[in-house]
Amino acid sequence: MTPYLENFKGGTPVRPEEKDQAVQRAKSLTADQRVVVLVELSSPMSEESLPVHFDNGEWKRFFLSGDQPGSGKPAYWWPGLGGCSSLAIRAQNCGPRSVVADFRQWVGQLTEKDGNNLKNLELNLRKLRMAAMGGKVYGFIHTVTGRDKLIELLEMKEIRMAYIIENVPGLSD
Repeated sequence: MTPYLENFKGGTPVRPEEKDQAVQRAKSLTADQRVVVLVELSSPMSEESLPVHFDNGEWKRFFLSGDQPGSGKPAYWWPGLGGCSSLAIRAQNCGPRSVVADFRQWVGQLTEKDGNNLKNLELNLRKLRMAAMGGKVYGFIHTVTGRDKLIELLEMKEIRMAYIIENVPGLSD
């Protein structure tokens, strides 16, 4: 997934020729093939206005910035199994919670003393704080079943691009 993250363009306008190529690739999927896709949004948006609904907090895997200086990758937040961020946030918070609120709470716990450790992870405290303050989603990871659902996703005006990053094996595979 690293090459996709290093070239992440979430929050930037759609390039129709790239999207057309992605639709052609999507047509090669079978009707029931499950894939994991990295989705870039055409403009940053609030969590509540995303064009895709996530039933379970654990499936909310969001990119909360454009690329970050140093790593060149976007800020990312996943609430964890069961939708719990309890290892990163000092409160019991399992279930369908706001990913942006969890990210803001985590960043709010960080101090200048955390700067060196963050730097070792190619993260920048100031940029994390800016992403938390902005509170926008630039993209997400989503599991899609079937070529038609992927094409439907790609046809949404809010979607800049969707890259297949993993095929999910079926029970008969």
